Amino acid sequence: RVQLTETGYRAGCPVVAVAVEADNPEITERAAAAFTRWIELIERMLRADGVAADRAAELAMLTTTAIEGAVLVSRTTGSSAALDLVHRQLRALVTAATGRD
Repeated sequence: RVQLTETGYRAGCPVVAVAVEADNPEITERAAAAFTRWIELIERMLRADGVAADRAAELAMLTTTAIEGAVLVSRTTGSSAALDLVHRQLRALVTAATGRD
């Protein structure tokens, strides 16, 4: 959010930028590997907080895709509203899943 607002909504995820524009299977595979690593990291963190494996995997995928989508919407609209909404909703889901505030 800070990076987006400080750059006038010009900053974004470089992995998405490369993946969307790439017409090269090797680059696409590297982008996919980056997303996979992020999702796996989030999943491990959720599991460490006591979330069941299946639920952690789903929340990790949802978190990654929601944030990436919110960044794109924020960039195109010039507003952080999408990021703010995603933050609130993901926080509520993770809080419910972990039982922590």
